[in-house]
Amino acid sequence: MSLAKPLPRFVIPKPVNGRTRYYWNLPTVYRKLGCPLHKEHETALGTDYDVACTRAETLNGLFDDWDRMRLGEPPKPKIEVKVGTVDWLFRTYKTSNDWKERVSARTAPDYEVTMGLVGNVLRKSGARIGDTMVVNITPVVADWVYAKIRDTPVRKGKTERPRSAEKAVVLCRHAWRAVQRLHPAMFIQSPEWNPWDGVAMARRKHTTKPAVTREQVYAFAWGAIAAGQAQPAAAA
Repeated sequence: MSLAKPLPRFVIPKPVNGRTRYYWNLPTVYRKLGCPLHKEHETALGTDYDVACTRAETLNGLFDDWDRMRLGEPPKPKIEVKVGTVDWLFRTYKTSNDWKERVSARTAPDYEVTMGLVGNVLRKSGARIGDTMVVNITPVVADWVYAKIRDTPVRKGKTERPRSAEKAVVLCRHAWRAVQRLHPAMFIQSPEWNPWDGVAMARRKHTTKPAVTREQVYAFAWGAIAAGQAQPAAAA
């Protein structure tokens, strides 16, 4: 007689068409207290036991943070990244060959800033996007993250930051593709499905750089020659 596999808190198994499917079932008492996790996250955990447990652990961690805030306690400090979350996706992307081959040392810091910007976007529940499972990042969520970043300026006098929002979408789209190729079981089972594809981004007005005059070019060239810099003079 085989023993039933242990399940994480709030997880229930159900037989469906001859297979066991797992579900994260938030107790009614917490739903009545206003916990929104069952509305904001996918609670059907699939048929793979290990993947279901990983996703359930993430949901339970989010629940614990919500419960601590409800009781007036600070959330538990993040010690490790949960497998299957957006934070995990970014961390995995940074260890991939795609990152090593395509991201230069000069642009890497800018990429990391953008990852932090996306990961720290807060949902209505107070949960970070970085703590959200990748299977719960739908096109609607992707559109919302883009708009949230665009419409939340950090510089005084600015009403939006479209460039940062564009960079976030482009980075997320590429990181998603790279990591999905390496860990397809952690994503919705469709090799071409990417919630960041098709995000409608507002067209930005680029300022036109004025062309220099012939006189300015010659003035620069003669100045370069006088300074002993013949090569830039010839290029001008």
